[in-house]
Amino acid sequence: SFVECMMKILSKSKKPSEKSSWANFSPEETLKNFFLSFDLMQVNQVPLNQLMCGLTLLCGGKKSSKLGFAFGLFCGDGKSGKKKIQTMGHGDFIQFFRSFLIVMFSCCNQSLSLSADTVSQYISDTAQAVADAVMAYWKSKKVEKVKFDHFSKWYNEGGFQMAPWLELLDLHKWVLADDEKIPAIAPSAPSVPIPAPSKSAPSIPVVHAPINNKPVNAPTMDSEIFNTLVATPNPKDRVANMAPAPAPSPNDNVPAPPDDSLLLNLVDDDVDMDFILQHESGDANDAMAFDDPVSNDQAHDQAQPDPKDSLKFHLLTNDPHRGYMISITPNQVDLLNRIVTRTGLCQTEAPAICNFIMVDSKSRKLVNLTKKSYDNAMQRIFTHAFRTLPGAVSESTKQELSTFSEDLFTWFDRSGNKKIRALEFACGFTVLCGGSKSDKLEHIFELLDQDNDSLVTKQEIILFVQSFLVILMGVSSSFTHLDGTPTGTDAASVARAINAGTEWATSQVFDALKPRDDKLCFDDFADWYTKGGYQSIPWLELLDLRKWVLT
Repeated sequence: SFVECMMKILSKSKKPSEKSSWANFSPEETLKNFFLSFDLMQVNQVPLNQLMCGLTLLCGGKKSSKLGFAFGLFCGDGKSGKKKIQTMGHGDFIQFFRSFLIVMFSCCNQSLSLSADTVSQYISDTAQAVADAVMAYWKSKKVEKVKFDHFSKWYNEGGFQMAPWLELLDLHKWVLADDEKIPAIAPSAPSVPIPAPSKSAPSIPVVHAPINNKPVNAPTMDSEIFNTLVATPNPKDRVANMAPAPAPSPNDNVPAPPDDSLLLNLVDDDVDMDFILQHESGDANDAMAFDDPVSNDQAHDQAQPDPKDSLKFHLLTNDPHRGYMISITPNQVDLLNRIVTRTGLCQTEAPAICNFIMVDSKSRKLVNLTKKSYDNAMQRIFTHAFRTLPGAVSESTKQELSTFSEDLFTWFDRSGNKKIRALEFACGFTVLCGGSKSDKLEHIFELLDQDNDSLVTKQEIILFVQSFLVILMGVSSSFTHLDGTPTGTDAASVARAINAGTEWATSQVFDALKPRDDKLCFDDFADWYTKGGYQSIPWLELLDLRKWVLT
């Protein structure tokens, strides 16, 4: 009955304009195989909520909407089926995660090398480990029944590192071979067995994406990470190492990531603005970026880290050399960590901080900051931030902060006239504040919206992008042209890189959206970013300190 119902639904859906290259693909067999994957007891019946939950992976819609719908499927009272308060317990979460994983593993070509029983065990272990993590997090806060808002908070506050595969609920992160016009390279039967322990049947077609001219399966896991996952006896370790592979850029002039990059998935925020950032590692065995977390004092005394572990990102431009590769060493990341944690900045929201920059002590709105007004603003900022700390700030921290503050002013004083724009500095400084990426972006749009019409102009977007790049280039340790040609390291070269990167990023936004009167709203920008804009400006993810400074 499930296959029949689904085929009726699919028969009413919009047909693809071109025939798929998967000539042997059978939707009936695929649906049947999905059903068998959930029939663990082999009784030809499956729990409807689990089946519906798993299949949301293949439906349209935002990740957050899918998760919200799927969450509600497990919130019945177990008797009448009526909904009560939307909460889930430990057992519900196991079924919730397992339902997604069953479908995800059926789409993973790497499952071919594993037996059905082995895949089933991995799915069970992973679901159990993630459910344990969710419940342990909230039990420590004396919450026994977890609401969807609780689950969202757990995910955004670090759960994404334990269950990064949930990002695959966003189909924009899948790359379909048919869409990319890539010749199909697949085994004799274009299918991957679904991990049902009892029966085998053709499944969904393998999908391929060109990365560095090699056909790979998407969505998939990095081969070394996958091998680590299945070879690790501790299921929590396996879960921590799972991550979806990145989607390649559809734009030919966007360079592919370097072969030795480690591609890490990053969490989205309220607006589902997701992307995949490049993190270079010299060896696949060093898969997870930096060392284990240490205390701030320990970090300060650590030995020099290996430069190969630098955080790197592409700054694309319209120049003949196509852009730059920007590197930020672990030393610089450690410095930022000390600045934002030991001063309390990371616990202070951007609106309060920006107000100290934009308005002086006499409530006068500032257009420019002289060195004196800048120093006064910084003093008020850190006096406010220090109040969030449990104890006094050390002298070494004050010295580091003083030096860093002087550097900040120099970075923004590009003309050398001892004066900086207050609005530009406020936008750039948000990267050092607490809060999610979407919260910061929304506040920046409010800052830029000078006439309160909920729209920002192209020039205002240029100002914001430029301000953010000033910060990133200021903390970077090196940058090189993508085509390998040498670049200068003087202030003029840095300024050219910032201006070129700003021009590229702004043109990508406005050429794609073509907004009326060259004005756009925050929602339009967020939608553009989610649907592919992140490939043009991946460094925007660094607005979220949790993704690089606070890891």
